[in-house]
Amino acid sequence: MTVNRFFQMCGLLVPMAADAQQPDAIQTLIQEVRLLRQAIERSSSILPRMQMTLARFQSQQDRVERLERELRIVRSQLVTESTTKDAMSATSSRMEELSL
Repeated sequence: MTVNRFFQMCGLLVPMAADAQQPDAIQTLIQEVRLLRQAIERSSSILPRMQMTLARFQSQQDRVERLERELRIVRSQLVTESTTKDAMSATSSRMEELSL
């Protein structure tokens, strides 16, 4: 069995043999493979940066949530202290009135 007969039987390289007679088609395919490789390399280099950015964002989001909780606590304490102050002022005023 000759090599050509083997490839024809397998049907694997028949389209490639036809393209081999067209150098422009091969060059186009080679260029396309190179472009695909570049695209894969670019996407591979972008992924770690995206993961770092996402991790940074999550960290900042956690900090914002913590600060929001602290702000709610401080506001609640201000309301409590303001209410206590008003009550003490009212009590002080009544005591002054009673002592007169």
